[in-house]
Amino acid sequence: MFIYKCFSCGCEVSSEKELSDVVCPKCGEKMLRVKPPMKLGEILVHFGLIDAEKVERALDIQKRIDHHYPLGKILVKLGLISSNQLYEILGIQRKAFFGVKL
Repeated sequence: MFIYKCFSCGCEVSSEKELSDVVCPKCGEKMLRVKPPMKLGEILVHFGLIDAEKVERALDIQKRIDHHYPLGKILVKLGLISSNQLYEILGIQRKAFFGVKL
C-alpha cells in the first residue's frame, strides 16, 4: 500500500501500486509519497531541486567517504543545493514521516 499526502491542503490518497507525479484531487498541488517514506534524494528530485544523476553522484561520494555522513551535507558542500533548500526539504520529510499513521 502506498500513501500520498498533499502538504498544501492535507489531503491523503492511497494506491495499491506506486504512482509518479500524483496531483492532489482537492487543490491540484503535487503530492508526496509518505508510505513508504521517500528518501531525501527522492524528495529533492520530486520537487525539481536536483536531478537523479546528481543525487547518485553524491551517494557515490557518500559511500566512498563514510556511509554515515549525511547526504544533505554532501549535496550542500558540492553546491548542488543550498542549506536553506536542505532545511526546507528535511522539514517536509519529517512532516511526511511523522504525520502519517503507519
